[in-house]
Amino acid sequence: MTSGNFKRDEANKLKRLHLGWRRPRGLHNKRRLHRKGHAKWPSPGFGSSSENFGKIKGLIKVRVFNISDLEKLDSKKNIIEIASTVGTKKRLQILEKAKQFKIVGINDIQKYLIEKREKFEKRKQETEKKKEEKEKTKKELEEKEEKKEKKETKEEIKKEELEETKKMTEQKEKIHPKEVGVPEKQKSPQHRTVTGPQKA
Repeated sequence: MTSGNFKRDEANKLKRLHLGWRRPRGLHNKRRLHRKGHAKWPSPGFGSSSENFGKIKGLIKVRVFNISDLEKLDSKKNIIEIASTVGTKKRLQILEKAKQFKIVGINDIQKYLIEKREKFEKRKQETEKKKEEKEKTKKELEEKEEKKEKKETKEEIKKEELEETKKMTEQKEKIHPKEVGVPEKQKSPQHRTVTGPQKA
């Protein structure tokens, strides 16, 4: 009997309980008390023999990290277990190579490879879309900043021009002050010599 045959007590009655083995702790639990007619309790007698202990289908399980690790293994003695740290891209390469050596423990490896490839391609497309969206947002922000800078530069140029014109006018006024329009002196009438009455 394998460990999968020992199921949690009353897991078939309650939906919230998973089937994995848990030791019953109830005071009146019949399974804990080893009463007849109830499900069996796991014990060392149900374990596999020392020769097959820790083996899968009589083969020794070996953890693999690289493709180079497969060359050291024998298909008659070993079966591979890919490490969890290995990424999907590298994992597919290892499985394809292991398929040639016939060291894989998966029954339908071709189906498994197709499913993994589809998932990998979908994830790749999603990442590419995200990158494109980020680039678009970056470009938009840069364009906005450029427009702002251009506006600021235009305003600064206008200010500088106004300041220059003011300075020029001030300098001109210093050199050539404005002639205030003074009214011309009224021409005084010609002085006539007044003579007295002529004597006869």
